[in-house]
Amino acid sequence: MDDDRALADMADRWLRVRRCRERFFPHEMFDEFAWDMLMVLFVADAKGRAIGIDDLIAQTTGRTPSGMRWIAYLEQQGEIARTEVPDGTTVSLTPASRERMRDFLRTAIADVGPANLAG
Repeated sequence: MDDDRALADMADRWLRVRRCRERFFPHEMFDEFAWDMLMVLFVADAKGRAIGIDDLIAQTTGRTPSGMRWIAYLEQQGEIARTEVPDGTTVSLTPASRERMRDFLRTAIADVGPANLAG
């Protein structure tokens, strides 16, 4: 799990740089909502946090119709799963998607180096 924490820290830094970029360039220039959702869910999972649908949309697309379409698409592709909880619905990566995210982040760090993964 320590490896997941280190990978999540890297993914979180990557997301923060992407959010910084949005202060200078229109978000629409870099629409990667599905990717952002996978990254947010990976970070949340590694930190033991549950993410609700509204929170996931707020952290990624900011627009409910687009966010719901991407959630439906990722669910259809087997990348995420919804879980009903007393307060609503949470979303998480499937085990296969979580493992691919781990593999991707490890490979990216090995190939590029953690300091260069900002963009």
